[in-house]
Amino acid sequence: MKWESLNLHIENLLPSLVTFVLVASLFPKDLFVRIAAPPVDKLLANDFIAGGIFVATAYMLGTIAVTISRLIIDRLSEAFLRPRFLRLLSRGRLAEKSWKLINEEYREKIKATLASQNEEVKKEVIKRRERGRLVRAALVPTLLSVLVVGSNQAVWLRCLSLLPALTVILCLYAYVEATIYEECLLLEK
Repeated sequence: MKWESLNLHIENLLPSLVTFVLVASLFPKDLFVRIAAPPVDKLLANDFIAGGIFVATAYMLGTIAVTISRLIIDRLSEAFLRPRFLRLLSRGRLAEKSWKLINEEYREKIKATLASQNEEVKKEVIKRRERGRLVRAALVPTLLSVLVVGSNQAVWLRCLSLLPALTVILCLYAYVEATIYEECLLLEK
């Protein structure tokens, strides 16, 4: 198995295990008792089958969580924080460029780095992109954690507390994107 495909499985599996537990804790305890039927009970009595069902269910939840995270974080980062972080950390290099041009340059630098022959820089960019994917994949488990921790709070307060969690993940992701850009600039030197 190639390392890239292993990373994809890890990217989906890590948030999936956390997401599964958090989603289960949001539902009433007796819900799962009502769902279980005699054939299901017999299947779940086998530890191997129960473990397989758990991993498969968790993996599917993780894939959905990663997709939702990517949809939200990538778009928000591109529209708001990525250009700001890149401009802030570029030491004046991007001061005169519009946000659209900054985003285009970011994508072009990554594309050029991944196509380059400089294996050292390319490996570092790949590593940093993996780090960004893991930060991005933490969005749904983080939001679910906030909901679980505040489960005894009013609904409006729980919803309001999701915003700081989203902001933290978004800032961390934008910072990782800025470090990717900085690494890509090493090709020019």
